[in-house]
Amino acid sequence: LASSYFRQRVYSLTEDEIYEVITDFAYAAQRARRAGFDGVQLQAGHGDLLHQFLSSYTNTRTDSFEDTGLMLELVMDAVREACGPDFPILLKVSGAEDLSLTPEQIIPVVERIQEELDAVEVSYGTMDSPLNIVRGNIPLEAICEINPLFTSVPGQLVRLWKRFRFPFIR
Repeated sequence: LASSYFRQRVYSLTEDEIYEVITDFAYAAQRARRAGFDGVQLQAGHGDLLHQFLSSYTNTRTDSFEDTGLMLELVMDAVREACGPDFPILLKVSGAEDLSLTPEQIIPVVERIQEELDAVEVSYGTMDSPLNIVRGNIPLEAICEINPLFTSVPGQLVRLWKRFRFPFIR
């Protein structure tokens, strides 16, 4: 499977590699604490690694990690154990996306780890469907002119997108 946005080939991590990544998250949070940071935020949105485990679009595993919430739960547990109960841990998570993830799927995952969390920031989308995470009053023409994924989009298609997909964009 290749990322349509980043145009890179991806591969499934082995279970050993997954556990190494979990340990790396814990060590990174521990280093942040030692460096004097007030807390850490785990990024589980927009197509980043933790989001890829949450989304059935990218998580096609057939091992224990086919449980879409397991990776996030293990990372959360490892970070909490490494940093202690008095170190704030925040979670940024895509509450849904256009490809597969729905609020009904993400809410139980967040509920599983809520005792460990200090705050949750809910966002939307994935970079593999990037127009849905554009924020603010950015003209669609500017996005299509600057973003390399869309620089070859004809003006007529941009006008159709604006009219039917993004009626709130002027």
